[in-house]
Amino acid sequence: HRQVLEEVTRILDFSLDDETWDAVRAEQPFGRPKKDESWAALEVAHEAGVVFLQGEIDRVDVAHGDRHRVRAIDYKSSPAVAKDAHRKLGETTLQVPYYARAAMTVMDAQRAEGLYLPTRDIVSALSSGPKFEAKWEQIGAAEKSREDLDERARAIVLPIRAGNLLPRPHKDDFTVCDRCAYDGICRRPRFVVSEDEADEDAS
Repeated sequence: HRQVLEEVTRILDFSLDDETWDAVRAEQPFGRPKKDESWAALEVAHEAGVVFLQGEIDRVDVAHGDRHRVRAIDYKSSPAVAKDAHRKLGETTLQVPYYARAAMTVMDAQRAEGLYLPTRDIVSALSSGPKFEAKWEQIGAAEKSREDLDERARAIVLPIRAGNLLPRPHKDDFTVCDRCAYDGICRRPRFVVSEDEADEDAS
């Protein structure tokens, strides 16, 4: 409990000290019709099929003095995780770019920014560097880059929709599933005891 309180305190201190952005939304859902406060799903259309994205944005900011700029923030558990998300932005990290696009669409903004923010060592995440800023500009400013981003999203979602989930769990070795990008949708239980482990416990 102490760690949770410390992390919440750090986030609140960061928010109060930040005079550039004003926090306006927290845990903002989109594409969740069962929630009254939900925004519409984000539609990614293509001749190969339409993908409707949904999620829940940890925090939405608007620029202080400029309501046409918005920022989406996704909290991460550690600086290392946030740094890795920044490094892979637009490649395998698509979450915040789409969160920012959803916020910009609903709030009728002209520019959207994004940030992966660790609940520990927040200061280090803010110095994400010119590479991240250049990647963000590329994703947000160029139509071709947005199309590339949407193509990556479709390349992930459409095969899943068709039932093609790879890698598939191996019947004799569950350790291959310890780190898997599909663990949130896989039918395999999160906690599985192998036969060898069960035999050891029994003995």
